[in-house]
Amino acid sequence: MDHGWDAQSSKRAYQVQEFLTRLGFESAHVLKLPSPQADGGWEGWAREKRYEALRALQTELQVEHGKRVYLVTAHTRDDQAESVLLGLARGAGARSLQGMSTGLGEIRSALDGRGVSPILRLLLEVPRCYLEDVLRQAGVRPYLDPTNDPGGPLQAKDGQPLRRAALRHEALPTLEKALGMDPRQHLAATATQLRQDNEALQLWAENELERSLCEPCEGKPGPRPALTLDTSSLLDLPIAVRMRVWREAMLRVGVRSGNLKTSHLQMTDELLCTRKAQGPLSVPSGTVERIAGSYLAVFRSAGD
Repeated sequence: MDHGWDAQSSKRAYQVQEFLTRLGFESAHVLKLPSPQADGGWEGWAREKRYEALRALQTELQVEHGKRVYLVTAHTRDDQAESVLLGLARGAGARSLQGMSTGLGEIRSALDGRGVSPILRLLLEVPRCYLEDVLRQAGVRPYLDPTNDPGGPLQAKDGQPLRRAALRHEALPTLEKALGMDPRQHLAATATQLRQDNEALQLWAENELERSLCEPCEGKPGPRPALTLDTSSLLDLPIAVRMRVWREAMLRVGVRSGNLKTSHLQMTDELLCTRKAQGPLSVPSGTVERIAGSYLAVFRSAGD
């Protein structure tokens, strides 16, 4: 993957390609990302473009070979711990604090045609230092990307080090020293526990949504222009479940999950539970409206 962030990135990408070819891989592709943005937000931009490029290559290879192709990344336990701490710093909820998924649990759904091929993170429980030691013992020198250094070529929009780089090289070592223990293992374990809890809450919310639909979903799942819910049975649910019902309804009418913020769900909850207003309430790519004098709520896509 050539991010184009410095003069050496392209050279390094082709060196990796050559190395993989020598190892015996049938093919090794160098993916070049578009010119990086100049207004900061490097990490989010790079992540989005990286996965766009990988998904495009995945589709191309599936068509070429006529079989399912999986994306496998080298994220480690350290990356998981960093994700949890970053979520905590942002004041994120359980969905963010659960970190990354190994993808193994989603394979069955993909094989059944009920979802896209998951991204597999098979090293998510392996410490980064262990992986680096294995590489060195195999005669491979790990490449340390300079953009991951606090003083590297890229900085955040406010001129400070990139958040993950600062956390990796400054915050986590300071926390480890202060606690007298390595917190990475326990942070990663917390992510696993939160993922299990969130999956249970999500399943509860999806079942409640199905029961409250005025027009049951039929046929192949996918975005619908509008959903009408009878909220009379939803208002006494725990708020953690109720908010997930609203979120799922929005996703089903085409709202992108990355565009949804907690504030959108909170405003929706207030609209549908306080009975003081009808709306419509604008959310990313859609609206939510309560029909006057009823418990009916209508979730619409922006184009409906």
